[in-house]
Formats: sequence, C-alpha cells, structure tokens
Amino acid sequence: MQQWMPDLARAARLRMHMGGLARQAALGFTALDNLPQGIALVDSNCRIHYCNPSADCLLAAFCEALSVRHCLLRCVDGQAQAQLLRLVAQACGHHAQGLAGALCLTAGSALRLMVTVLPLKPSHAAAFRQRPMALLVMVEAGTPFSGPSPGLVQEALGLSPSEARLAVLLATGRTVKDYARIEGCSWHTARTHMKNLMRKTGCHRQVELVGLLQSLQPR
Repeated sequence: MQQWMPDLARAARLRMHMGGLARQAALGFTALDNLPQGIALVDSNCRIHYCNPSADCLLAAFCEALSVRHCLLRCVDGQAQAQLLRLVAQACGHHAQGLAGALCLTAGSALRLMVTVLPLKPSHAAAFRQRPMALLVMVEAGTPFSGPSPGLVQEALGLSPSEARLAVLLATGRTVKDYARIEGCSWHTARTHMKNLMRKTGCHRQVELVGLLQSLQPR
C-alpha cells in the first residue's frame, strides 16, 4: 500500500483536474450555444467537433459557399477552400503560437459570410483531447458595428473583466492610454492587460482583435 499510495494520490488529482476541465467546457459550450454568431470548433483537418445553433443556420443559408460533408467543413470554391485550410492550419500550429485570420465567402449575388479563424490552445477547457483546435466565428457581413458588451466578450473569449473592457475600448477606436485614463490605472497595468488580451485571443495585431470583436457583436 505504501508503494501504491503515491500513484493513487496522483490518479485522484488527475481525476479532479479532468472533472474541473469538463465542468469548464460544459459552461463554455452553454454560453456559446446562446450566441447569435455562428461558432464552430474544428481540428487541423477542418473536422467539426462542435457547432452552435447559429452556425447550423448560417451553414444552411450559405450552403452554396460553405458546406459540411462527413463532418468536414469545406468551401465550395477551390481557392476559398485552400485559404480556409491554410488559416485553420496556422491556427492549429504545433511548432509556433497559433495565428488568427479571416476570410469572406460569397453566396449568390449579395450574401457574404465573414469567417474569423482563431487559435484555441490545447490548455483551453474546450480543446478536445488537449490538442490544438481552431475556433471559427461566422457572421453575415454588412452588420453595423457598435461594439459588443464587455460581459459577452468576457464569456466568449475567456477574458478577465478588465481585459474585456480593454478589448471593447480598442475595438471602438480607443487606445491603451485611453483605457488607463478611463480605468484610473497605470500605463504599466494597462500594457499588462493588453499583453494578456492578445495572448488569450491569439491575435498578434490590433486589426485582428477588431475583426474578432466585430464578429462577436450582438445582432
């Protein structure tokens, strides 16, 4: 028993950790289910592991441009498919930090679908089997941008309240200095929030962050 105790204790800790991840994932998916934006989780092969109701509706509406076959997400146009595969591959990159990206798909003469591709790190509770995944946010193009609420941003992206407020300010044209002045914090604290915000969202440029926030705005 003395020889087995360390292994039993380690197994118990692992079980508690996995249970906590499962609870976090369940809460996260509940929040995603209620979003008006289409949300899909795919692996590096574009195989869908999760799709919220809004994504199902958008995929049905834009079936001329984007479809699902055998659980694989595919663009009808060959060039768009190559771009989608490239964006998902770079978001799921194993040897470097995943990169964000976006593409615009056209169905018919006027309908356009904006697809933002974001990296989902293996440590994220929603990552299946602890491997890199890509988070796809789908919205119909042309919706005026007024900025989502900080609460929505916090839930959808797993940010702290301070990081969510900074994200919304940046997306509406403000600066990090503006955030420090409005929040009454130091420049160093604001910069720290900025670094954490970019790391958690997987964005490397502010324009990518703005695109992500635009895709999360309520409709």
